[in-house]
Amino acid sequence: MRTSTAVLALAALAVVAAVAPVASQTALNDWTDGIATFYGGAPDRMDPHSPSYGTKDGSCGYFNMNKDEYPFWQVGAFATSNKFFNSLPGKACGTCWEVQCVEGKQFAGRCRAGAGSAYITITDSCPECGADHLDLQALVFDRIAPASGGRIDIRYRRVACQPGADAMKLQVHSNYGPGKWVRVTAKNAAGKATIKGVEMKGPDGAWIPLQNKWGTAWEVSNAPALPWDFRFVSEDGQAVEAKSLVGASGQVGDLPTGVQFQT
Repeated sequence: MRTSTAVLALAALAVVAAVAPVASQTALNDWTDGIATFYGGAPDRMDPHSPSYGTKDGSCGYFNMNKDEYPFWQVGAFATSNKFFNSLPGKACGTCWEVQCVEGKQFAGRCRAGAGSAYITITDSCPECGADHLDLQALVFDRIAPASGGRIDIRYRRVACQPGADAMKLQVHSNYGPGKWVRVTAKNAAGKATIKGVEMKGPDGAWIPLQNKWGTAWEVSNAPALPWDFRFVSEDGQAVEAKSLVGASGQVGDLPTGVQFQT
């Protein structure tokens, strides 16, 4: 969670996001008007190619994100007063959005000519931002507007997430073993991407629901015997199961699930 938001750029970012172009993605709702700023650049006295805020310690719980892996630091933050933040499971964490710079409004003349759309994944929240104010990672902002503008008019809409051939991943942050506390995060989900339920079970037991404490972090205080199966339920009711995802050794870190939601 950030403690400051870039409002006016001190200097133009002479960088462009080092990621592959993103193809058009399926729209899931209509456009909403708003404004955008950026973080992790010159106004924050940061190198945009270095981890910061939503790519390092964002409120969604993804922690240090690898910029060479999906979503390639194409990320942003919703205001805590945003309608989607307050209505979608997990505070909209992991959802994907198309963002376009818009001319002819209060911040006219600041869009990058012919920029088209930027696509972001929500990884953080912005308590000080207005309801339809998006705070984008600096490299993403630079794709649609020069950083010298600092603040731009935008329109944004939700789109289906497309992590490519990657399966969903389970990020095991804390694992104290059977009978004890475990915290996990599910990431890289496709489609609507929001997860409204996570369950686990041991070799001889029933499914145990985990509690969504914040963002995409799910916890259980009394884990079953190893190995553990996990079941993930999407916003639209899809359920996928990953068998023996955490083995007898009780792994931590990023674990490919081998399963994915349908788009």
